[in-house]
Amino acid sequence: MGHTLQNFQLAAPAFYGLNTEDSPINQQPQFCQVADNAVIDSYGRIGARRAFTNDTDVWPTLSGRATIDGTGTVVSSTGILDHIQVGDIDGTKHILCLAREEGYNAAGVFVTADYYILKRNGNTLTELTLPAVADKSTFPTGQIVAFNNKMYILSEGNEIIVYDGTALSNISSEAGYYPIHAISDYRPGATPTVTEQAPTPTVGLAAFGRLWVTGHEGDFQRVWYSDLNIAQSWYDDAGTDSLSTAGYIDVSQYWPAGGDTLIALAAHNNFLIMFGRQSVLVWGNPSGDPAAADGIFLSDTIRNIGCVSRDAVLNIGTDVLFLDDTGVRSLGRALTQENAPISDLTRNIRRNLTSLIASTVNNSTIKAVYVPDLNFCLFYFPENAEGFCLDMKSYMSEGIVKVTRWTNIVFNHACYVEDASSVDLYFASNNENGVLKYSGFSEYDKQPYEFKYRSNPLWFDTPSRKKFPKVLKFTSITQNNTGTGVARWGFDARVPTYSKHFTIEAQQPAFFNVSEFSEDEYADGPEKIAINRVNTAGSGETVVLGLDMNINGNSFSLQEINLQSLIGRLR
Repeated sequence: MGHTLQNFQLAAPAFYGLNTEDSPINQQPQFCQVADNAVIDSYGRIGARRAFTNDTDVWPTLSGRATIDGTGTVVSSTGILDHIQVGDIDGTKHILCLAREEGYNAAGVFVTADYYILKRNGNTLTELTLPAVADKSTFPTGQIVAFNNKMYILSEGNEIIVYDGTALSNISSEAGYYPIHAISDYRPGATPTVTEQAPTPTVGLAAFGRLWVTGHEGDFQRVWYSDLNIAQSWYDDAGTDSLSTAGYIDVSQYWPAGGDTLIALAAHNNFLIMFGRQSVLVWGNPSGDPAAADGIFLSDTIRNIGCVSRDAVLNIGTDVLFLDDTGVRSLGRALTQENAPISDLTRNIRRNLTSLIASTVNNSTIKAVYVPDLNFCLFYFPENAEGFCLDMKSYMSEGIVKVTRWTNIVFNHACYVEDASSVDLYFASNNENGVLKYSGFSEYDKQPYEFKYRSNPLWFDTPSRKKFPKVLKFTSITQNNTGTGVARWGFDARVPTYSKHFTIEAQQPAFFNVSEFSEDEYADGPEKIAINRVNTAGSGETVVLGLDMNINGNSFSLQEINLQSLIGRLR
């Protein structure tokens, strides 16, 4: 056995994020196998995510509560937000939520529910009076689209509901309303029957001066588009409005694999993108009059790649990202270069994502949100209470991004809100906590959440030599003077078998004047460097290192790990 204690430095641990696909032995040490409740900053550090804190104070008393309690079997109820969206109306930001209140009996079994549209007023939620609605029970899978100084609520079987900044109304009561004139019989040789129908879509997009929707009357083979800048005027083959340019696109004959179903819509670089479950249609020149001779045209089709959910599509300004069955895909290169491959941003965690998608009962619950000021995308799975955070500051080789995992997902939907004075990320909570906000480091329930890191097995450039570690040294940055952590280590396996608690004590102040550490992630108080030593035991050829930290009001960023070890002879 060698007699000299050697130091092995692991600088910027987990800076490359998760990699659960490649052989752990051959990976660069900056990859890791666990990075929970973490974000990656631009200086090579992995730090704790912010908390899901309370934004609204209490769950409001709603008009349907008496109806729920009046069943005679309901003894408790839970308020749930399913969708949250922001819209700009007359220069003011308005935030609406689709909500439900569920009633349970003494055994905790669901009995009944009622459904609402709520408005966020500062730190409170206020119920808006609903117009006549055919089926409120479809609100949980509804969508809110902001367009042309109003907000439009789409839900299955219901006429589009319009919010003008003050009240809700059905779209049919809008001035200048023209319903959809639908052909109900398409059989060859049959005489078409034309009927007037109020639009009842479930998927919507505001782009190119129009509302584009699908799912009207349960039909996901046609995309209807409104008149230019007039969301209440739809396809009218009767010629009532000779100036109308509203219409529809029947995509049933364009699917490259012979058949598919529309799932989501997106817009980018003067392309209208229609996502099917197993394919993608890209339409060029959707601006102007789509039905004109030089109007919209099918630019490209992509087969064997589709989107799993309506709300798992993100326009990040420079690209369109979407979640396919095999991972998060980028559409950008396919739109700018002919025959360019669609990049796979999450190849390093492919099996994690495919497993989550397969275990999700209702794919419509899978969501995503882009946070431009912090430069990350979050794809999350409320049914499984977890998600993956994609760092978008820079791409690695082969177009892969750095990924960490978030647990404790307690929300159904998220929206990013930016105005002149602030930028915020809001969440529609699924546990009677109303609206939550991504802020600080103290959770909505005042309980700690756990930052967790595990390295892959490390050789430390000495393969086939046994390591006899004596000391682990963690260098971190935190706002608190003291805190508690758990150091973990193990040998020749992917699971650490040893652990030891330690107390973090700050050594000296460290102030960072840019990016994460004074303006963004860690601005709530002075950061201090903490260097902690933990005595270790055991031996093995490879070493797995880990750290657990309870986040409860304090920021935390792991800077580096040093392992001081004796090294054995070649075996």
